[in-house]
Amino acid sequence: MENNFTNDFSITRLFASENKDVRVFIDKVQITLHLKTIRDLYEDEEWLTCYSIITRDDKRKEYIPKPYQSLEPYNEIKTLIFELGLYSEYKRLVGVLRTQLESFIQDLSFDFEQKEFVAGAVTITSDIWNYLIYVLKLSCGEKEKKPMIFTDEASKQLYLAQLEMEKRVNKIKNGGGKGDDVQILKMLLSIIYQFPSLTLDYLFNQTMAQIHWLYGYAMKSVSYEVTSAAYTAGNLKKGTKLHFFTED
Repeated sequence: MENNFTNDFSITRLFASENKDVRVFIDKVQITLHLKTIRDLYEDEEWLTCYSIITRDDKRKEYIPKPYQSLEPYNEIKTLIFELGLYSEYKRLVGVLRTQLESFIQDLSFDFEQKEFVAGAVTITSDIWNYLIYVLKLSCGEKEKKPMIFTDEASKQLYLAQLEMEKRVNKIKNGGGKGDDVQILKMLLSIIYQFPSLTLDYLFNQTMAQIHWLYGYAMKSVSYEVTSAAYTAGNLKKGTKLHFFTED
């Protein structure tokens, strides 16, 4: 079944505030996440490393020996921090992870005795962690299903195994999942072309979710202009109504 966690993620709030923060509500407490901009993704190598490890199973497993690998992403993150981090060859990586996670999750601390992440008064569980990553991916414009909560461990492990298989199939279909940096620039230039008051500097300080939103309206604007020209030239069928591009 779906979890009962909520959040106040909103494209409008992201544009209205200079602080790219979102709150996740868990019962009567909350965790504040400090979201990152696309500038961070391209200029901050340490955040990019952290982001890849906490959101990409294949990237994370590159650093984790097979005996330590798990279907639970959170278990692997804790293994890196609390176990593998004790070895010299992992200290640099784990140092980056800890610093970047602290910059992402407000009031985050690491309890080495209990081997738990604690955000303020909240001990982060696997379900909470999955939800935080879900919100992070939303802020990066990724289409992501809400994580699930299960009443028994067997159902959960079955679901995780099925999810892992789906990811492997999708990776093969997508040619390994390699991204295209040029596509990001094309999106930014398309936005600026349609909305000249926006600058590259401004856009690089927005989250990826905001860029996707602006790009969607930029493309609608292009479609509207083409349709408007055809309408004016009388090339549309009689009785056709012209809808402005901000209309849903």
